[in-house]
Amino acid sequence: MLHHIESSREYLRNLFSSRRMHIFIAVLLALSAITISWEITIRYQETPEAQRLLGYLGTVNTIILCLFALEIALRIFAFGCSYFKSGWNIFDFVVVGLSLLTVGSFFQIMRTFRLFLFLRTISVFPNFQHLITSLAHAIPRILSTLMLLLFAIYIFSVWGVIEYSVMFPELFGGLSIAFSTIFHSVLLGHTWSEIYQVMVKVDPDVGFFIYPMVVVLNFLLLQMVLGVIISALHFQNVAEQEHKKHSFILGWLTGKHKNHHDSPLSADTKIILHEIHKLKSELGALEAQLHTMPKPVSAVEKKEPSPRGRSKKS
Repeated sequence: MLHHIESSREYLRNLFSSRRMHIFIAVLLALSAITISWEITIRYQETPEAQRLLGYLGTVNTIILCLFALEIALRIFAFGCSYFKSGWNIFDFVVVGLSLLTVGSFFQIMRTFRLFLFLRTISVFPNFQHLITSLAHAIPRILSTLMLLLFAIYIFSVWGVIEYSVMFPELFGGLSIAFSTIFHSVLLGHTWSEIYQVMVKVDPDVGFFIYPMVVVLNFLLLQMVLGVIISALHFQNVAEQEHKKHSFILGWLTGKHKNHHDSPLSADTKIILHEIHKLKSELGALEAQLHTMPKPVSAVEKKEPSPRGRSKKS
């Protein structure tokens, strides 16, 4: 009985790790997105056809949600307590649990929880997980860069109030107005040309204020934020590749991975593993030959006569 349970768990673990299961879940998520969007579109139509179609769509959504709940239950059965060691699995469990609250519920706020099913795309597709994890790791550096950006905006706001509060009160009439003007101009870079065209008609030397501000805020600090995010994505990708390599080598040494040609390893590492595999095969062949060879007879055994021969002589 225990053997059948363990074999079933092993089969489910392999099934949930397969590409077919990922494709099946992706299809269910896409179908759920279409039916939920359709249901929201026709919910307030009073025609009989719309109400009948609304009932069909609700049934399809309920079936999909039950399939997701069954999937989570089977994953817990397959992986046991280790299922909850992954933060993505806990996120998946919470999302499906919140969506289950909508079954049979007549409250609008409860029915909106079905929208949480869209968040399952993050936990299903590894690329989304990679992106979210990279952004989470980059948050401290992003916040530091944003603080530097806000500090630079504050400095240019004070400069703008001192120089142009009288000439352009709608843009630099106070510190808060100047900060808002520069902040929106940083987020919407094309507005700098409009501000420059307005200010240059009154003050031809306004370029000494606009040009340094554009270079520092838009081309240095704002691009630095994007650079921090891209750098975080790169380092996360490198860390994941190293983890895959170490996991594969460990699995290959323990016998879980037989083929190293489809591995995420470099060409040199594949050559080394190929040579190690050849050595292991040769050692196995030598051990098999040693087991098949007859056991050598020692000199003492050759000289010592058998008991039956002794009795005949006597």
